Amino acid sequence: MKKCPSSFDKTIEEIPGIAVDNFEGQHLNSRAFFLSHYHMDHIQGLDSPQLANHLRETNTFIYTSEITASIINHEMKCSDILKYVKPLGRETTLITLPSMPEKDLEELYVEVTLIAAGHSFGSTMFLFKTTEKVVLYTGDFRIRINDISKYGKLHKNNDPINIDAMYIDTTFFDERHKDFSKRTDTADAVIDEIDKWLKIDKRNAISIFMYANYTFEFLLNKIYERLKMKVYVNEFKWDFYRLSSTNKEVCRKSATIKIFEPKFRQRSTEKYNSKAVYK
Repeated sequence: MKKCPSSFDKTIEEIPGIAVDNFEGQHLNSRAFFLSHYHMDHIQGLDSPQLANHLRETNTFIYTSEITASIINHEMKCSDILKYVKPLGRETTLITLPSMPEKDLEELYVEVTLIAAGHSFGSTMFLFKTTEKVVLYTGDFRIRINDISKYGKLHKNNDPINIDAMYIDTTFFDERHKDFSKRTDTADAVIDEIDKWLKIDKRNAISIFMYANYTFEFLLNKIYERLKMKVYVNEFKWDFYRLSSTNKEVCRKSATIKIFEPKFRQRSTEKYNSKAVYK
């Protein structure tokens, strides 16, 4: 598994003994793990034998969204950690954190609520509530400011709830990234380029470089919605979409399609003039 830097040490000061989006080093002794989404910089240590041993010996669990749990099952088939992955639904879940006498930590009850993060397929924020504190962990997120009021779990009687601490993923906390295009605007720009290129010559084709396995579902849907064309994806990804009933209508594994992931494209007797599209 590729090594990627983390943006902070992934511990929640107000809820000692848990780790979020990291599974190695000092976090191996955690009494619960939480995973916001399945991207490389958030799953460091997830495939390590040390983590598997800790989960087995202490009966500790990894909590995540239902979609991310499905991705883990697909990506890590036969892994020893699978039976310790606990998918959380849309409703608030009460989790019991066991005591850790060696760290002077008493048993603790935590209410955990998942809030859609809008970052990638299955991505979620975690809203933690104890008897004393309310903590929000965002992970990577993409939310339009005008949509914040629609997040009911962050409001009570139409007013924002009181949050004692908020942990914000700082991947793009830089002046260079102060402006992001809307997801719909980005998709429209990509689809316009695809449409123009395909209309120039019937032999033209499009390569879409997808730098992450589970990020481009929105774009795939928009391509099909506007152009009525399916995107070829590799067998591994197709199996996941097929089994999870996700994106089956907008993807395909046939080599005759003219929009595809380049390095996974099957051999074909037809020759196309390929144009690369980056997102």
